Amino acid sequence: QLKHADAVILLCNKDSDDTKSEDAATILRAISVKNYDREARLIMQLLNYKSKSFLQTIPNWDPINYRDENICISEFMYGLVAQSCLCPGFSTLMINLISTRSYIPGTGAETDWKSDYAYGCDHEIYTVMISSDFTNMTFPEAAEICYTQLNLLLIAVENFDNSGLAINPLPDQFIIRRECLG
Repeated sequence: QLKHADAVILLCNKDSDDTKSEDAATILRAISVKNYDREARLIMQLLNYKSKSFLQTIPNWDPINYRDENICISEFMYGLVAQSCLCPGFSTLMINLISTRSYIPGTGAETDWKSDYAYGCDHEIYTVMISSDFTNMTFPEAAEICYTQLNLLLIAVENFDNSGLAINPLPDQFIIRRECLG
């Protein structure tokens, strides 16, 4: 089965009291996978940023070509705190984007801003293939149609030609092509 998998995802117990032991166990699992199949792509979660130094001991670990990746929870949290220092509210925005909540109107004596905030948190973000009807449009043209006619908010686009993700690009910076993600 491993030969046919796109990747192996190793998750750790984020509620563990001993983060060093949990990370060590995850790294040992990664070594086992790489010993079984050298070409297997690994995506692994670590709890402690200091554990990243042990990743080089994994046989055929290949982060340079983005083949193998690790996600470090503590590093992610520290990054959110740092970004919030530079841009107040950033961590709140990111947490709201990656979590789900349900908004039930009229529950309690909410002030206007709390009600608006709860309503905004109820929305979700999806990445979808943009219809070919938008081909050769600029981002602002497509965003206006999405908002006025489809009741959608287009915030970013990405073509499959490795041009990268473009967040709210200017008209002269991005033209939507076939098989574009939005």
